[in-house]
Amino acid sequence: MVDEWMRHVLILATLILLIPLMPVLPLPPPPWVLMLLPILVFGALVAQALFHTEVHVIYVLEKQLESTLLGQTAGIYFAETWISSK
Repeated sequence: MVDEWMRHVLILATLILLIPLMPVLPLPPPPWVLMLLPILVFGALVAQALFHTEVHVIYVLEKQLESTLLGQTAGIYFAETWISSK
C-alpha cells in the first residue's frame, strides 16, 4: 500500500520537474536545465535504493536541421521517465 502510494508520488514529482525540460520552441535548454539533469538522475538512484523500485531514465536529444542556406541546427530536449516496481 505504502509502496504503491510512494510510486505515484515519485511519478508525479518527476513529471512536475520535467515540465521545464519540454520547451515549445525548438531552442536549446537554458543552462540551469543542464545542471538539473544530474540531480534528477541522482534522485532516481536514491529512490531506487530507498523504495526498492526499478527506475528507468531515458534522455532523448532530437536535433532538427533547418533547410536554410547556412544549415543551422536547432534542438529539442525532452526526457521520458517511467518507474516500475520490481
